[in-house]
Amino acid sequence: MTPQEMAAVHRDCFPHRSWSADEIEALARQAGAHVLVSGDHRGFLVARAVLDEAELLTIAVAPAARRGGVARALLMQLSQQLQRSGVTELFLEVGVNNHRAMTLYDGLGFVVTGTRPAYYTSADGGAEDAVLMRAALPLG
Repeated sequence: MTPQEMAAVHRDCFPHRSWSADEIEALARQAGAHVLVSGDHRGFLVARAVLDEAELLTIAVAPAARRGGVARALLMQLSQQLQRSGVTELFLEVGVNNHRAMTLYDGLGFVVTGTRPAYYTSADGGAEDAVLMRAALPLG
């Protein structure tokens, strides 16, 4: 999956706050970066590890492929890869209204640790809080 294809999927998932191919490439070059692509090239994630913790920066699955286990499989693959490199915790931010994602994260063992008020721009141009979540590895 090329950075351009990733950017297109990201745009389909987050039309009001999508990443460009250049931004994805720049993140992929950073120290500690983990970029994983699903086997069918319908989803990807970007994470960054520092010492014994990592942050999930984004995960995007093409709308037609959602609810098929793509995101879960990517997160489980990331969990294994991070563990091999000595990472013990993974954290993320998710929009307070992204209930499907929060259900997935909850099912994998993430717990809510806080919020960031007005962190995201919502689809209507307003502000949306981010929910902070953290999980010990391996993910469940």
